[in-house]
Amino acid sequence: MAYAIEQAHNVGIDSTIFCRLIDVESGWQTDVVSPAGAVGIAQIEPKWHPAVDPTDPWASLRYAAGLIRNYLDEYNGN
Repeated sequence: MAYAIEQAHNVGIDSTIFCRLIDVESGWQTDVVSPAGAVGIAQIEPKWHPAVDPTDPWASLRYAAGLIRNYLDEYNGN
């Protein structure tokens, strides 16, 4: 969880919300695969995000934090 908090802080998003998101998405399990094909701790769909290895929890958390930051920027923080 400390690494998730660090990554949230690095991109300027609320670490509590980010950690809750990870908890809901995967329960902090690194080997989870959803029926929709989302993989890993951050439940990233490889076909939509080929730039990241979703089985690597460090890369996955880093990428997910950046993705949330991008969504917040795109939608003006709403």
